[in-house]
Amino acid sequence: MGKMHIQAGRHLSKTLDKIKNLNFSFERTNNILDLVKSGSVSLLSIFAVIVVFLTLYKSIKTTDIQVEPLQVPTSFLEKGFTPEITTIRLLDEISKIHKISTSSLYGRKNISSKLPGDEISKLQSLPVVGAIDFKSIQNLLQDTFGVTRSRISGEITVITKDSSPIYQVRIRSLPENTLLVDIEKQGDISEVIKASAIKLVESLDPLAASSYYRWNKDPDNSLRMIDEALRNDDSGDDIYALLQRASSNIQRKKFDLAQDDLNQMFKKDPNFPWAINVQSYLFNEQKDYEKGLEWSTKAVQLLPSY
Repeated sequence: MGKMHIQAGRHLSKTLDKIKNLNFSFERTNNILDLVKSGSVSLLSIFAVIVVFLTLYKSIKTTDIQVEPLQVPTSFLEKGFTPEITTIRLLDEISKIHKISTSSLYGRKNISSKLPGDEISKLQSLPVVGAIDFKSIQNLLQDTFGVTRSRISGEITVITKDSSPIYQVRIRSLPENTLLVDIEKQGDISEVIKASAIKLVESLDPLAASSYYRWNKDPDNSLRMIDEALRNDDSGDDIYALLQRASSNIQRKKFDLAQDDLNQMFKKDPNFPWAINVQSYLFNEQKDYEKGLEWSTKAVQLLPSY
Protein backbone atom coordinates (compact mmCIF):
# COMPACT_ATOMS: atom_id res chain seq x y z
CA MET A 1 0.00 0.00 0.00
CA GLY A 2 2.86 2.36 0.92
CA LYS A 3 4.54 1.56 -2.38
CA MET A 4 1.33 2.52 -4.25
CA HIS A 5 1.20 5.87 -2.42
CA ILE A 6 4.81 6.57 -3.35
CA GLN A 7 4.13 5.77 -7.05
CA ALA A 8 1.01 7.94 -7.02
CA GLY A 9 3.02 10.77 -5.52
CA ARG A 10 5.64 10.45 -8.28
CA HIS A 11 2.95 10.51 -10.99
CA LEU A 12 1.41 13.59 -9.40
CA SER A 13 4.80 15.28 -9.23
CA LYS A 14 5.48 14.54 -12.91
CA THR A 15 2.04 15.81 -13.88
CA LEU A 16 2.62 19.06 -11.96
CA ASP A 17 5.99 19.47 -13.68
CA LYS A 18 4.36 19.02 -17.08
CA ILE A 19 1.71 21.59 -16.18
CA LYS A 20 4.43 24.02 -15.09
CA ASN A 21 6.31 23.42 -18.35
CA LEU A 22 3.08 23.87 -20.29
CA ASN A 23 2.38 27.17 -18.52
CA PHE A 24 5.92 28.28 -19.27
CA SER A 25 5.37 27.41 -22.96
CA PHE A 26 2.15 29.38 -23.01
CA GLU A 27 3.85 32.34 -21.38
CA ARG A 28 6.72 32.16 -23.86
CA THR A 29 4.27 31.91 -26.79
CA ASN A 30 2.32 34.88 -25.48
CA ASN A 31 5.55 36.85 -25.14
CA ILE A 32 6.47 36.03 -28.74
CA LEU A 33 2.98 36.99 -29.92
CA ASP A 34 3.24 40.26 -27.99
CA LEU A 35 6.56 41.01 -29.69
CA VAL A 36 5.11 40.22 -33.11
CA LYS A 37 2.07 42.32 -32.32
CA SER A 38 4.23 45.23 -31.18
CA GLY A 39 6.36 44.90 -34.31
CA SER A 40 3.27 44.87 -36.52
CA VAL A 41 1.92 47.97 -34.81
CA SER A 42 5.29 49.68 -35.29
CA LEU A 43 5.37 48.76 -38.99
CA LEU A 44 1.80 49.98 -39.43
CA SER A 45 2.71 53.23 -37.68
CA ILE A 46 5.72 53.73 -39.95
CA PHE A 47 3.61 52.91 -43.01
CA ALA A 48 0.94 55.38 -41.87
CA VAL A 49 3.57 58.11 -41.44
CA ILE A 50 4.93 57.42 -44.93
CA VAL A 51 1.44 57.56 -46.45
CA VAL A 52 0.69 60.84 -44.67
CA PHE A 53 4.02 62.30 -45.78
CA LEU A 54 3.46 61.30 -49.42
CA THR A 55 -0.08 62.66 -49.30
CA LEU A 56 1.13 65.99 -47.93
CA TYR A 57 3.91 66.14 -50.52
CA LYS A 58 1.48 65.38 -53.34
CA SER A 59 -0.93 67.99 -51.99
CA ILE A 60 1.73 70.65 -52.08
CA LYS A 61 3.28 69.68 -55.44
CA THR A 62 0.09 68.84 -57.38
CA THR A 63 -0.53 70.78 -60.59
CA ASP A 64 -4.25 70.09 -60.91
CA ILE A 65 -6.28 72.93 -62.34
CA GLN A 66 -9.37 73.51 -60.22
CA VAL A 67 -12.54 74.49 -62.03
CA GLU A 68 -14.84 76.62 -59.94
CA PRO A 69 -18.61 76.27 -60.46
CA LEU A 70 -19.62 78.45 -63.40
CA GLN A 71 -22.17 81.14 -62.77
CA VAL A 72 -25.30 80.43 -64.81
CA PRO A 73 -28.43 82.38 -65.81
CA THR A 74 -31.95 81.72 -64.52
CA SER A 75 -32.86 79.79 -67.68
CA PHE A 76 -30.20 77.21 -66.74
CA LEU A 77 -31.46 76.94 -63.17
CA GLU A 78 -35.02 76.46 -64.35
CA LYS A 79 -33.92 73.32 -66.21
CA GLY A 80 -31.91 71.97 -63.30
CA PHE A 81 -28.50 73.12 -64.51
CA THR A 82 -27.07 74.51 -61.29
CA PRO A 83 -23.53 75.93 -61.32
CA GLU A 84 -22.16 72.61 -60.01
CA ILE A 85 -24.05 70.46 -62.52
CA THR A 86 -23.16 72.77 -65.42
CA THR A 87 -19.48 72.56 -64.47
CA ILE A 88 -19.59 68.77 -64.18
CA ARG A 89 -21.23 68.51 -67.61
CA LEU A 90 -18.52 70.78 -69.03
CA LEU A 91 -15.82 68.49 -67.61
CA ASP A 92 -17.70 65.47 -68.99
CA GLU A 93 -17.50 66.94 -72.49
CA ILE A 94 -13.80 67.73 -72.04
CA SER A 95 -13.23 64.12 -70.95
CA LYS A 96 -14.90 62.90 -74.15
CA ILE A 97 -12.66 65.15 -76.23
CA HIS A 98 -9.60 63.87 -74.38
CA LYS A 99 -10.53 60.24 -75.06
CA ILE A 100 -11.14 60.88 -78.75
CA SER A 101 -7.85 62.71 -79.09
CA THR A 102 -5.06 60.25 -79.88
CA SER A 103 -2.19 62.67 -79.46
CA SER A 104 -1.78 61.66 -75.81
CA LEU A 105 -1.18 58.03 -76.85
CA TYR A 106 2.24 58.80 -78.28
CA GLY A 107 5.16 58.12 -76.00
CA ARG A 108 7.68 60.83 -75.32
CA LYS A 109 11.37 60.65 -74.54
CA ASN A 110 13.98 63.41 -74.16
CA ILE A 111 11.51 66.03 -75.32
CA SER A 112 9.38 67.13 -72.39
CA SER A 113 7.73 65.60 -69.36
CA LYS A 114 4.31 66.88 -70.42
CA LEU A 115 2.27 64.93 -72.94
CA PRO A 116 -0.32 66.45 -75.25
CA GLY A 117 -3.62 66.17 -73.46
CA ASP A 118 -2.03 66.49 -70.00
CA GLU A 119 -3.30 70.01 -69.45
CA ILE A 120 -6.95 69.11 -69.95
CA SER A 121 -6.53 65.94 -67.87
CA LYS A 122 -5.54 68.15 -64.92
CA LEU A 123 -8.96 69.82 -64.80
CA GLN A 124 -10.65 68.97 -61.54
CA SER A 125 -14.03 70.21 -60.33
CA LEU A 126 -14.27 71.70 -56.87
CA PRO A 127 -16.41 69.88 -54.26
CA VAL A 128 -20.01 70.93 -53.79
CA VAL A 129 -20.37 73.85 -51.40
CA GLY A 130 -20.39 72.62 -47.81
CA ALA A 131 -18.57 69.36 -48.57
CA ILE A 132 -15.18 68.58 -47.04
CA ASP A 133 -12.84 66.27 -48.89
CA PHE A 134 -9.20 65.84 -49.85
CA LYS A 135 -9.36 68.91 -52.12
CA SER A 136 -10.26 71.10 -49.14
CA ILE A 137 -7.27 69.80 -47.18
CA GLN A 138 -5.08 70.22 -50.26
CA ASN A 139 -6.17 73.85 -50.64
CA LEU A 140 -5.39 74.52 -46.99
CA LEU A 141 -1.91 73.01 -47.31
CA GLN A 142 -1.15 74.94 -50.49
CA ASP A 143 -2.30 78.18 -48.88
CA THR A 144 -0.15 77.43 -45.85
CA PHE A 145 2.97 76.86 -47.94
CA GLY A 146 2.24 79.73 -50.32
CA VAL A 147 1.69 77.54 -53.38
CA THR A 148 -0.15 79.35 -56.18
CA ARG A 149 -3.05 77.27 -57.48
CA SER A 150 -4.26 77.42 -61.06
CA ARG A 151 -8.01 77.93 -61.19
CA ILE A 152 -10.61 78.32 -63.88
CA SER A 153 -13.63 80.50 -63.31
CA GLY A 154 -16.36 81.88 -65.52
CA GLU A 155 -19.94 82.72 -66.15
CA ILE A 156 -22.69 82.12 -68.65
CA THR A 157 -25.04 85.02 -69.35
CA VAL A 158 -27.98 85.31 -71.70
CA ILE A 159 -28.77 87.95 -74.30
CA THR A 160 -32.16 87.98 -75.98
CA LYS A 161 -32.30 88.97 -79.65
CA ASP A 162 -35.46 88.59 -81.69
CA SER A 163 -36.95 86.53 -78.82
CA SER A 164 -34.17 83.92 -79.26
CA PRO A 165 -31.76 83.54 -76.34
CA ILE A 166 -28.08 83.87 -77.13
CA TYR A 167 -25.74 82.56 -74.46
CA GLN A 168 -22.45 84.34 -73.87
CA VAL A 169 -19.79 82.17 -72.25
CA ARG A 170 -16.70 83.70 -70.71
CA ILE A 171 -14.18 81.47 -68.95
CA ARG A 172 -10.81 82.64 -67.63
CA SER A 173 -7.76 81.24 -65.85
CA LEU A 174 -6.75 82.59 -62.47
CA PRO A 175 -4.70 84.12 -60.97
CA GLU A 176 -3.42 85.37 -64.35
CA ASN A 177 -6.97 86.40 -65.36
CA THR A 178 -6.37 85.16 -68.90
CA LEU A 179 -9.53 84.88 -71.00
CA LEU A 180 -9.77 81.31 -72.33
CA VAL A 181 -13.30 81.19 -73.73
CA ASP A 182 -15.33 84.10 -75.09
CA ILE A 183 -18.12 82.86 -77.33
CA GLU A 184 -21.77 83.50 -78.12
CA LYS A 185 -23.87 80.45 -78.85
CA GLN A 186 -27.52 79.80 -79.68
CA GLY A 187 -29.22 76.48 -79.10
CA ASP A 188 -30.07 74.28 -76.15
CA ILE A 189 -27.99 74.06 -73.02
CA SER A 190 -26.14 70.88 -74.01
CA GLU A 191 -24.97 72.51 -77.26
CA VAL A 192 -23.74 75.56 -75.34
CA ILE A 193 -21.80 73.37 -72.92
CA LYS A 194 -20.28 71.29 -75.74
CA ALA A 195 -19.18 74.40 -77.67
CA SER A 196 -17.65 75.84 -74.49
CA ALA A 197 -15.76 72.59 -73.82
CA ILE A 198 -14.02 72.46 -77.21
CA LYS A 199 -13.11 76.15 -77.00
CA LEU A 200 -11.60 75.57 -73.57
CA VAL A 201 -9.58 72.63 -74.91
CA GLU A 202 -8.41 74.81 -77.82
CA SER A 203 -7.03 77.34 -75.34
CA LEU A 204 -5.47 74.87 -72.91
CA ASP A 205 -4.20 72.20 -75.32
CA PRO A 206 -4.38 73.06 -79.02
CA LEU A 207 -2.67 69.79 -79.95
CA ALA A 208 -5.41 67.71 -78.31
CA ALA A 209 -8.00 69.90 -80.03
CA SER A 210 -6.26 69.32 -83.36
CA SER A 211 -6.41 65.56 -82.91
CA TYR A 212 -10.08 65.80 -81.91
CA TYR A 213 -10.94 67.80 -85.04
CA ARG A 214 -8.98 65.43 -87.21
CA TRP A 215 -10.85 62.39 -85.98
CA ASN A 216 -14.10 64.27 -86.52
CA LYS A 217 -13.08 64.85 -90.16
CA ASP A 218 -12.63 68.59 -89.76
CA PRO A 219 -9.20 69.14 -91.39
CA ASP A 220 -9.42 72.93 -91.50
CA ASN A 221 -9.86 73.29 -87.76
CA SER A 222 -7.29 70.56 -87.18
CA LEU A 223 -4.64 72.46 -89.16
CA ARG A 224 -5.65 75.70 -87.45
CA MET A 225 -4.93 74.12 -84.07
CA ILE A 226 -1.61 72.69 -85.30
CA ASP A 227 -0.53 76.19 -86.31
CA GLU A 228 -1.60 77.43 -82.88
CA ALA A 229 0.45 74.71 -81.17
CA LEU A 230 3.52 75.70 -83.20
CA ARG A 231 3.01 79.37 -82.30
CA ASN A 232 2.56 78.97 -78.55
CA ASP A 233 5.32 79.04 -75.95
CA ASP A 234 5.37 75.29 -75.33
CA SER A 235 8.19 73.99 -77.54
CA GLY A 236 7.56 70.47 -76.22
CA ASP A 237 4.40 70.36 -78.33
CA ASP A 238 6.21 71.17 -81.58
CA ILE A 239 7.31 67.66 -82.51
CA TYR A 240 3.76 66.35 -82.07
CA ALA A 241 2.28 69.26 -83.99
CA LEU A 242 4.71 68.58 -86.85
CA LEU A 243 3.84 64.88 -86.66
CA GLN A 244 0.13 65.55 -87.10
CA ARG A 245 0.73 68.08 -89.86
CA ALA A 246 3.05 65.70 -91.76
CA SER A 247 0.45 62.95 -91.61
CA SER A 248 -2.28 65.35 -92.75
CA ASN A 249 -0.12 66.59 -95.63
CA ILE A 250 0.48 63.01 -96.76
CA GLN A 251 -3.27 62.38 -96.82
CA ARG A 252 -3.68 65.52 -98.93
CA LYS A 253 -0.90 64.33 -101.30
CA LYS A 254 1.32 67.29 -100.37
CA PHE A 255 4.41 65.13 -100.09
CA ASP A 256 7.04 67.90 -100.17
CA LEU A 257 5.39 69.71 -97.25
CA ALA A 258 5.16 66.43 -95.33
CA GLN A 259 8.87 65.75 -95.86
CA ASP A 260 9.73 69.26 -94.62
CA ASP A 261 7.81 68.58 -91.40
CA LEU A 262 9.53 65.20 -90.98
CA ASN A 263 12.95 66.76 -91.48
CA GLN A 264 12.21 69.24 -88.70
CA MET A 265 11.17 66.39 -86.40
CA PHE A 266 14.34 64.41 -87.08
CA LYS A 267 16.41 67.46 -86.14
CA LYS A 268 14.70 67.45 -82.74
CA ASP A 269 14.86 63.66 -82.26
CA PRO A 270 16.41 61.48 -85.00
CA ASN A 271 15.11 58.31 -83.31
CA PHE A 272 11.53 59.42 -82.68
CA PRO A 273 9.68 56.21 -83.69
CA TRP A 274 6.37 57.88 -84.55
CA ALA A 275 8.14 60.20 -86.99
CA ILE A 276 9.97 57.21 -88.48
CA ASN A 277 6.64 55.45 -88.85
CA VAL A 278 5.16 58.46 -90.69
CA GLN A 279 8.26 58.57 -92.90
CA SER A 280 7.51 54.97 -93.84
CA TYR A 281 3.92 55.99 -94.58
CA LEU A 282 5.20 58.77 -96.86
CA PHE A 283 7.47 56.42 -98.81
CA ASN A 284 4.63 53.94 -99.28
CA GLU A 285 2.33 56.70 -100.57
CA GLN A 286 5.08 57.66 -103.01
CA LYS A 287 5.17 53.98 -104.08
CA ASP A 288 8.73 53.56 -102.81
CA TYR A 289 7.85 50.36 -100.98
CA GLU A 290 11.43 49.23 -100.38
CA LYS A 291 12.24 52.34 -98.35
CA GLY A 292 8.81 52.15 -96.72
CA LEU A 293 9.58 48.66 -95.42
CA GLU A 294 13.05 49.72 -94.29
CA TRP A 295 11.69 52.62 -92.22
CA SER A 296 8.75 50.68 -90.79
CA THR A 297 11.16 47.97 -89.61
CA LYS A 298 13.26 50.62 -87.91
CA ALA A 299 10.17 52.04 -86.17
CA VAL A 300 9.15 48.60 -84.87
CA GLN A 301 12.66 48.07 -83.48
CA LEU A 302 12.61 51.39 -81.62
CA LEU A 303 9.07 51.25 -80.23
CA PRO A 304 9.61 48.60 -77.49
CA SER A 305 12.28 50.71 -75.79
CA TYR A 306 10.61 54.05 -76.34
